[in-house]
Amino acid sequence: AEHLVHSAWVSLAFVGAAAGLVALVGGRVVTAVLGDAFSGEVGDELGRLVVFLSPWMVANAAFSITYPLIFVMHRTRMLIPLAFGGSVAAIPIFIAGRAWWGLTGVTVALGVSTLLLVLGLMAALAPRMLVLASVGLGRLSLLVGAATALAFGGASLVLSAVPAAAAGLVLYTLLLVAMRELGLAQAWQYVRALH
Repeated sequence: AEHLVHSAWVSLAFVGAAAGLVALVGGRVVTAVLGDAFSGEVGDELGRLVVFLSPWMVANAAFSITYPLIFVMHRTRMLIPLAFGGSVAAIPIFIAGRAWWGLTGVTVALGVSTLLLVLGLMAALAPRMLVLASVGLGRLSLLVGAATALAFGGASLVLSAVPAAAAGLVLYTLLLVAMRELGLAQAWQYVRALH
């Protein structure tokens, strides 16, 4: 659980910055990368979808860290049932997401279904890990989400998109430095010690 939370801290610090930047200038980036056919409303919608992928980014970071632990801890017997159960559970989640919110719902459903799979992997490792890692990741997600919303959202209230993105990135970095004692400093030391 400690390995998962420490590793996720470092990953999600970057996810918060990326989500904030995309929220403010995502449409412009999409247009610059994909061309004029994706400008205006279409580019803005694709930019918003990237922001709605944030729950999936959290779940995917946790999956990337948890999955190898299954092999390290020799708990592989649960992989096939988890893969089958995750696939079966994902279908109604995606159908419901699409019915309720269209493409945005599909994006959110991707995050929900990946999170369920990660929770299953954690439970396969140890029920105690499931509890400890869930609490740690929940706390971490709230901290990073609040810092992202405060920095980029606050900057967007007083500045136009591009200056708000730059100011938001500076504010976000300052907030992470200010809350480094809430786990980021320990996470960074832990990850550095692994290498």
